Amino acid sequence: MAPYASYLVYGYIRNSLNGIIANASLVVETSVGNKHYTSNSDGIYLFDLAEIGYADGETVKIDVTEPFNNELKNHTFVVSGFSNNEDISLSVRTTAVNTTGYSPKSIIHTIGNKPVTSENLFPTQAYIPQYDQMRSAVSGSTRPEYVGDAAPGTKTSVAKWRIKKIGYSGNASVSTLFAGGTAEFDKIWDNRASYSYGG
Repeated sequence: MAPYASYLVYGYIRNSLNGIIANASLVVETSVGNKHYTSNSDGIYLFDLAEIGYADGETVKIDVTEPFNNELKNHTFVVSGFSNNEDISLSVRTTAVNTTGYSPKSIIHTIGNKPVTSENLFPTQAYIPQYDQMRSAVSGSTRPEYVGDAAPGTKTSVAKWRIKKIGYSGNASVSTLFAGGTAEFDKIWDNRASYSYGG
Protein backbone atom coordinates (compact mmCIF):
# COMPACT_ATOMS: atom_id res chain seq x y z
CA MET A 1 0.00 0.00 0.00
CA ALA A 2 1.33 3.45 -0.93
CA PRO A 3 2.14 5.79 1.98
CA TYR A 4 -0.50 8.33 2.97
CA ALA A 5 -0.08 11.93 1.87
CA SER A 6 0.98 14.26 4.65
CA TYR A 7 -2.00 15.93 6.37
CA LEU A 8 -1.00 18.24 9.23
CA VAL A 9 -3.44 18.98 12.04
CA TYR A 10 -2.51 21.73 14.51
CA GLY A 11 -3.79 24.42 16.83
CA TYR A 12 -4.02 25.47 20.49
CA ILE A 13 -5.54 23.52 23.37
CA ARG A 14 -7.30 25.88 25.79
CA ASN A 15 -9.15 25.30 29.03
CA SER A 16 -12.68 26.48 29.84
CA LEU A 17 -11.26 29.83 31.01
CA ASN A 18 -9.41 30.30 27.68
CA GLY A 19 -5.95 29.61 29.17
CA ILE A 20 -3.50 27.46 27.23
CA ILE A 21 -2.97 23.88 28.41
CA ALA A 22 0.52 22.42 28.31
CA ASN A 23 0.84 18.63 28.18
CA ALA A 24 -2.79 18.03 27.25
CA SER A 25 -3.42 14.46 26.13
CA LEU A 26 -4.86 13.90 22.62
CA VAL A 27 -6.03 10.51 21.36
CA VAL A 28 -6.59 10.71 17.61
CA GLU A 29 -8.73 8.05 15.92
CA THR A 30 -9.25 7.52 12.20
CA SER A 31 -10.86 4.68 10.25
CA VAL A 32 -7.38 3.13 9.98
CA GLY A 33 -6.06 3.37 13.55
CA ASN A 34 -5.34 5.63 16.51
CA LYS A 35 -2.38 7.34 18.14
CA HIS A 36 -1.62 9.39 21.25
CA TYR A 37 -0.15 12.92 21.13
CA THR A 38 0.58 15.67 23.69
CA SER A 39 0.41 19.46 23.44
CA ASN A 40 3.69 21.29 24.04
CA SER A 41 4.52 23.81 26.78
CA ASP A 42 2.84 26.58 24.74
CA GLY A 43 -0.41 24.61 24.47
CA ILE A 44 0.17 23.83 20.78
CA TYR A 45 -0.63 20.43 19.31
CA LEU A 46 0.69 19.21 15.95
CA PHE A 47 0.46 15.81 14.28
CA ASP A 48 0.44 14.31 10.81
CA LEU A 49 -2.50 12.03 9.98
CA ALA A 50 -0.17 10.17 7.62
CA GLU A 51 1.36 8.57 10.75
CA ILE A 52 -1.97 6.88 11.50
CA GLY A 53 -3.56 6.54 8.07
CA TYR A 54 -6.81 8.12 6.92
CA ALA A 55 -9.36 8.40 4.12
CA ASP A 56 -10.20 11.66 2.38
CA GLY A 57 -13.60 12.96 3.57
CA GLU A 58 -13.74 10.86 6.73
CA THR A 59 -14.54 12.24 10.18
CA VAL A 60 -11.56 12.09 12.55
CA LYS A 61 -12.13 11.95 16.29
CA ILE A 62 -9.82 13.64 18.83
CA ASP A 63 -10.38 13.00 22.56
CA VAL A 64 -8.57 15.68 24.56
CA THR A 65 -8.05 15.84 28.33
CA GLU A 66 -5.96 18.23 30.37
CA PRO A 67 -3.21 16.77 32.61
CA PHE A 68 -5.37 16.65 35.77
CA ASN A 69 -8.33 15.11 33.90
CA ASN A 70 -10.75 17.81 35.13
CA GLU A 71 -11.56 19.13 31.65
CA LEU A 72 -12.10 17.37 28.34
CA LYS A 73 -13.39 17.67 24.80
CA ASN A 74 -14.50 15.05 22.28
CA HIS A 75 -13.61 16.92 19.10
CA THR A 76 -14.16 15.90 15.47
CA PHE A 77 -13.22 17.28 12.08
CA VAL A 78 -13.62 16.17 8.46
CA VAL A 79 -10.52 15.47 6.41
CA SER A 80 -10.50 17.83 3.43
CA GLY A 81 -7.84 19.89 1.68
CA PHE A 82 -4.21 19.54 2.74
CA SER A 83 -4.25 20.40 6.47
CA ASN A 84 -6.48 21.39 9.36
CA ASN A 85 -5.89 24.30 11.76
CA GLU A 86 -8.32 24.30 14.72
CA ASP A 87 -8.06 25.51 18.29
CA ILE A 88 -9.78 23.15 20.74
CA SER A 89 -11.41 24.52 23.90
CA LEU A 90 -12.12 22.08 26.71
CA SER A 91 -15.10 21.96 29.04
CA VAL A 92 -15.24 21.12 32.75
CA ARG A 93 -15.94 17.45 33.29
CA THR A 94 -19.47 16.90 34.59
CA THR A 95 -19.47 13.11 34.82
CA ALA A 96 -17.00 10.94 36.66
CA VAL A 97 -15.05 8.17 35.00
CA ASN A 98 -13.81 4.85 36.38
CA THR A 99 -15.84 5.13 39.57
CA THR A 100 -17.46 2.52 41.77
CA GLY A 101 -21.18 1.79 41.62
CA TYR A 102 -21.78 4.02 44.63
CA SER A 103 -23.60 7.35 44.40
CA PRO A 104 -22.87 10.16 44.09
CA LYS A 105 -20.28 9.37 41.43
CA SER A 106 -17.66 12.08 41.61
CA ILE A 107 -13.91 12.26 41.46
CA ILE A 108 -11.73 15.14 42.57
CA HIS A 109 -8.50 15.10 40.62
CA THR A 110 -6.86 18.33 41.80
CA ILE A 111 -6.57 20.51 44.88
CA GLY A 112 -5.20 24.02 44.35
CA ASN A 113 -4.39 23.29 40.69
CA LYS A 114 -2.12 20.39 41.70
CA PRO A 115 -2.96 16.69 41.36
CA VAL A 116 -4.20 14.88 44.45
CA THR A 117 -1.24 12.85 45.73
CA SER A 118 0.13 11.70 49.07
CA GLU A 119 1.93 15.08 49.23
CA ASN A 120 -1.18 17.09 48.18
CA LEU A 121 -3.98 15.52 50.19
CA PHE A 122 -7.64 16.45 50.12
CA PRO A 123 -8.16 18.96 52.96
CA THR A 124 -10.48 17.89 55.74
CA GLN A 125 -11.74 19.61 58.81
CA ALA A 126 -13.22 18.01 61.87
CA TYR A 127 -16.84 18.89 62.43
CA ILE A 128 -17.25 20.62 65.76
CA PRO A 129 -20.88 21.25 66.59
CA GLN A 130 -21.87 24.65 67.89
CA TYR A 131 -22.95 24.59 71.52
CA ASP A 132 -24.61 27.64 72.96
CA GLN A 133 -26.08 26.43 76.24
CA MET A 134 -23.71 27.32 79.05
CA ARG A 135 -23.77 26.82 82.80
CA SER A 136 -21.42 27.86 85.54
CA ALA A 137 -21.06 27.00 89.18
CA VAL A 138 -19.39 29.48 91.48
CA SER A 139 -17.03 28.89 94.36
CA GLY A 140 -17.45 30.41 97.80
CA SER A 141 -15.81 33.62 96.56
CA THR A 142 -18.49 33.94 93.83
CA ARG A 143 -15.99 33.29 91.05
CA PRO A 144 -16.87 30.69 88.41
CA GLU A 145 -15.31 27.38 89.39
CA TYR A 146 -16.95 25.10 86.83
CA VAL A 147 -18.07 26.06 83.31
CA GLY A 148 -20.01 23.68 81.09
CA ASP A 149 -21.48 23.88 77.62
CA ALA A 150 -23.83 21.66 75.64
CA ALA A 151 -26.39 21.75 72.85
CA PRO A 152 -29.51 23.80 73.61
CA GLY A 153 -32.06 21.82 75.61
CA THR A 154 -29.57 19.25 76.96
CA LYS A 155 -30.57 18.11 80.44
CA THR A 156 -27.94 18.49 83.18
CA SER A 157 -28.27 14.76 83.94
CA VAL A 158 -27.30 13.63 80.40
CA ALA A 159 -23.71 12.80 79.38
CA LYS A 160 -23.49 15.42 76.64
CA TRP A 161 -21.64 18.20 78.41
CA ARG A 162 -18.11 19.58 78.12
CA ILE A 163 -16.99 20.73 81.56
CA LYS A 164 -14.01 22.89 82.60
CA LYS A 165 -12.72 23.72 86.07
CA ILE A 166 -11.08 27.09 86.57
CA GLY A 167 -8.27 27.46 89.12
CA TYR A 168 -7.36 30.76 90.73
CA SER A 169 -4.42 32.36 92.45
CA GLY A 170 -5.59 35.45 94.28
CA ASN A 171 -7.87 37.32 91.90
CA ALA A 172 -6.36 35.85 88.71
CA SER A 173 -7.40 32.65 87.00
CA VAL A 174 -4.32 30.50 86.47
CA SER A 175 -5.68 27.27 85.00
CA THR A 176 -8.56 25.87 83.00
CA LEU A 177 -8.74 22.09 83.09
CA PHE A 178 -11.22 19.74 81.40
CA ALA A 179 -13.24 17.07 83.20
CA GLY A 180 -11.65 13.69 82.56
CA GLY A 181 -8.77 15.48 80.81
CA THR A 182 -10.66 15.77 77.50
CA ALA A 183 -12.74 18.40 75.72
CA GLU A 184 -15.33 15.84 74.65
CA PHE A 185 -19.05 16.46 75.11
CA ASP A 186 -19.53 13.29 77.15
CA LYS A 187 -19.83 14.46 80.76
CA ILE A 188 -22.80 14.97 83.09
CA TRP A 189 -23.13 18.49 84.43
CA ASP A 190 -24.70 17.29 87.67
CA ASN A 191 -21.56 15.18 88.36
CA ARG A 192 -19.06 18.00 87.74
CA ALA A 193 -17.54 17.91 91.24
CA SER A 194 -16.81 14.17 91.04
CA TYR A 195 -14.65 14.28 87.87
CA SER A 196 -10.87 14.45 87.90
CA TYR A 197 -9.56 17.46 85.97
CA GLY A 198 -6.53 17.66 83.74
CA GLY A 199 -5.53 19.07 80.41
